[in-house]
Amino acid sequence: MRLRSQLLIFGLGPTAVLSTLSIVALILLQTITMPTVKDNLRRKTEMSIRSLAALDVALATHDIAVFSEAVDALAVDKDLRFVQVLNSEGSQLYAYGRRPVDAKDFPEGTIRQSKGFALGSQSVVLEGLSLGRVELAYSASAIDTLRKWIRVLSLVALLLVLASVFISIRTAYAVVSPISAMIDFMKEVKKGNLAGRVQANEGASEMRMLSYHLNVVTHSIHQRDIELAKQQEKLEVNLQTIHETREQLLRSTRLAAVGEMAGRTAHEVLNPVASIQGRLVRILEARAQASDDNAEVIREILSCWKEDYQDGGFEKLLSGFSVPCEGDSPRPLFEEDLENLGLFVEGLEGQDSEFQDDLGFLLKEIGRITHIVDGMRSMTRSSGTAASHDVADVLRESVDILQDGFKKRSIVADIDCSAGLLVHLDRYELIQVTTNLMRNSMLAIEEDRGRAGGRISLRAKSVDEMTEILVSDDGPGIAEEHKPFLFESNFTTRSSSDGTGLGLAIARRLVRGVEGDLSLHSSEIGVGTAFLIELPRAPSAVHSTQASETENVAA
Repeated sequence: MRLRSQLLIFGLGPTAVLSTLSIVALILLQTITMPTVKDNLRRKTEMSIRSLAALDVALATHDIAVFSEAVDALAVDKDLRFVQVLNSEGSQLYAYGRRPVDAKDFPEGTIRQSKGFALGSQSVVLEGLSLGRVELAYSASAIDTLRKWIRVLSLVALLLVLASVFISIRTAYAVVSPISAMIDFMKEVKKGNLAGRVQANEGASEMRMLSYHLNVVTHSIHQRDIELAKQQEKLEVNLQTIHETREQLLRSTRLAAVGEMAGRTAHEVLNPVASIQGRLVRILEARAQASDDNAEVIREILSCWKEDYQDGGFEKLLSGFSVPCEGDSPRPLFEEDLENLGLFVEGLEGQDSEFQDDLGFLLKEIGRITHIVDGMRSMTRSSGTAASHDVADVLRESVDILQDGFKKRSIVADIDCSAGLLVHLDRYELIQVTTNLMRNSMLAIEEDRGRAGGRISLRAKSVDEMTEILVSDDGPGIAEEHKPFLFESNFTTRSSSDGTGLGLAIARRLVRGVEGDLSLHSSEIGVGTAFLIELPRAPSAVHSTQASETENVAA
């Protein structure tokens, strides 16, 4: 309910009560008091007529003194206005007061009111003989006075109601108008118009004081906004200056970073080059072994065929095909030759498929080299494009890159990654980070155990808004005095041919470039080492609430 309506209700409440009481009083006067007064006047007139009519003997003897005494007794009531005694002939025997002007006739045996008077008349009879008549008039001023008071009370009640309504409306207007002005003013303030003011010339002193303080507060806010605008202009100028200075520093930093970038690129290029070299060695060894085995089988078959053909020609060759094979098998020699040739063809097909896979691996590693070289050429962190990638796929590819080194050193690599785990970054950079960590673990295990084998584990899971990848090994661990310097450039415990000291520093820089972090999780001499990679999850990543799926990849 609006304030104006509430004030009107509160103001008109007493008026309604007063009006109700006035109406009740008027009703009581009209329904109870007025009939009572009229009835009293009628009964008084009737009783007076009867008392005078009872003086029949005095009327018969024309004893005026008796009527005079009786009238004097009645005259105690000041409302008595007229008394007249008439004989049987209608002549006046006695009169008191003045006859009412409009009283042309008096009713016989009844009481009648006429213009302010109560009129009554009765015949005097003695033993059936009419002696005369008595007439009487009482003033009805009490009734008129009561009617006048009823009109006055009605008028006063009406005036009080009108005055109360006027005062209530005026009060509601006086209270609500300043408040409405303040509300309109605050709407303008909400729109941002702080230059206006509330007019507080009317209303109670409290309203004027409230309007005054509201104007003061608005003025203060307006002045503060002006000051903030000036400060914002200064800040924009300063930011522009800082931006220009930053651009100059970036240009200088790029020139200064060429040496570091060259060292980083040389270190990172060596990783895929080493992978390519290892895979090429494996390919050459496998091809050489397969070639020797296949060539031996073909040479043996051709030698037998050539020997039979030289001894007896084509007939000797055909007859030799039907000779049973040596050993327990009763089949002819020709079937064994066909089987060996089929195995030779299958071997060639298997070698071709494996060769295709190896070529794909080599192309990926060459792509990594191209990616790193492009990054150095543009003197930026990397030239890749960030996208959403499945962590499990990236970890499998990283393990596959180092597969040859793991087999050579009898190292087992296993992956445990939650299903549907996505990160938003450059795929090559995450591969670069994980392969750096695994290569360090591989070399540490080799230095500690030679070719006795070892284990490298990759565990990935979602924690809050981050994706955590734990790369751990069962190598020799890191000495306490070396831990503070792990991520410093050019720090290494290996020879210059095995390491440059840039791998961990570059890996941490790449991870922090995507608002993540790389840190040493744990390391204990003789137990192993674990590094923790923390990466922000991809915005569109959907994580399953079921148990994580585990994938073990043995190298």
